[in-house]
Amino acid sequence: MLEIFITIGVIGWFARTAKSKGKSGPLWGFIGAISYFGPVLVFGKLIFPEIVKGSVTYDNQFGYMVLGTVLNLAIGIGCCLSARQILLSQAKTKAKGRGPTRKVQKKILIVAAALVGLLLLIGLLQYPVRTYVQKKWYDGEVGRNAVYGKITSIAIGAGGRGTIHVQSFNTGKIYTFYTGIRTEYDITRHPTLGESAKVYYINDRGYLKATYIR
Repeated sequence: MLEIFITIGVIGWFARTAKSKGKSGPLWGFIGAISYFGPVLVFGKLIFPEIVKGSVTYDNQFGYMVLGTVLNLAIGIGCCLSARQILLSQAKTKAKGRGPTRKVQKKILIVAAALVGLLLLIGLLQYPVRTYVQKKWYDGEVGRNAVYGKITSIAIGAGGRGTIHVQSFNTGKIYTFYTGIRTEYDITRHPTLGESAKVYYINDRGYLKATYIR
């Protein structure tokens, strides 16, 4: 929700700046929204969960949540400011009737290189390393303290307390996970019977307590 409010503010900021420079407000607003929300979405949904998976516990999950929020804001604001500076530089050079300066070209190359590096990082995280880990480590599961499979039964009551049974796609084993008020979900509702889910958990004296379900 915070990202949406900030994105709306960025759109207005870019549009007002464009108007003061005699440029297209909707176009600059769109560029501003993409420059902020795009990196935030990629980092928050793809990169950060892969970095911290297997390390989140009941005791430290709030700290990781704060860390993720701070990093999201820093990355989004940094990319947003870079995009705005590039647009301002381009508007300035066009007003003088010249092509892009070396400084502007350098900034464009830096942004392009950052985007390419980000895509490569996502590719490395999503495919080769994970495939090897699935086959060789973690007893055949997708990661340390993580199971990906089909929900075979679910009973979650008031306060989010309950149990969820998941049959692993990798091993066929059925796991019983316990949910509670500290269990986080990637969606705005509880998962339903028959859905596919990835569950991160901690082993508390034999009880598998779910910390994150997506």
